[in-house]
Amino acid sequence: MPLPKSSSLADVLAGSDPRLEQLAVEARRIMQLRDTLRRYLPPSLTAHLLGADMDGHILIMYMDSSASAATVRYRQRELLAATGLHCTELQVRVMPEPSPAPAAPRLPRQLPDAVRRVLESTADGIGEGPLARALRRLARGPAPRS
Repeated sequence: MPLPKSSSLADVLAGSDPRLEQLAVEARRIMQLRDTLRRYLPPSLTAHLLGADMDGHILIMYMDSSASAATVRYRQRELLAATGLHCTELQVRVMPEPSPAPAAPRLPRQLPDAVRRVLESTADGIGEGPLARALRRLARGPAPRS
């Protein structure tokens, strides 16, 4: 099936693209369903309901944790009866928060040559001792890791 021709940004922003309007209608429907379900949930669970959808006679609820999902499953009969939705089945799915992106690998820090020379000169000027050894180690840079 060929892909539909892309609309211009002006058409999309003007609302003349019917696909965008269908998407907005669907988003409003899903938000209304979620808000309706929140009215029937205990206050301790309302913040844990991330979204909901209907697939025929199946109500699908998306919770943020397995604990809140288990509580909803335990109360499914009373929830289905109270909402008045024409559902015969309730499915509860867990959608945890996405894990953070992995941290970028650290790049080894390099001392500029001028700083390295100042550290070595300072170490030479103070003679031997722990401070001089520390300055020389600093001037050499980090030891290679294995």
